[in-house]
Amino acid sequence: MTELRKRFMRDMSISNFSNNTIRNYTEAVSKLARHYQKCPSQITEEEIRDFLKVVLDENKSWSNVNIIQSALKLLYTRTLDQSYKVDRLQRPKAEKTLKYILSQAEVVRLLDLCKNVKHSLYSWSCMPPD
Repeated sequence: MTELRKRFMRDMSISNFSNNTIRNYTEAVSKLARHYQKCPSQITEEEIRDFLKVVLDENKSWSNVNIIQSALKLLYTRTLDQSYKVDRLQRPKAEKTLKYILSQAEVVRLLDLCKNVKHSLYSWSCMPPD
């Protein structure tokens, strides 16, 4: 494990980040380092922007891109003290997903699956009148 990775993980632990977040952020920084085959401290601001463009072009989900960007901001602002490399990064707009609304027939089918009388009565009482 490199010294930079240890410092990065220590900084996240001190800030009480969850183990999942530490793992995800560390993987995001590793992906950047593998992409350019060099230490993140030697990567330029322009290379960071190009990397984020590559990630966006891979059709990664908004949340995945957000994790990568958050990891890079944390690395460069707190661990490396090179905040000028990420200060001007813009986050992509959040995805807007449409909620799936069940039809009345689908709701009735779901309610008919209730085997317990109490659950069935409760569920049917939540149905709006016709």
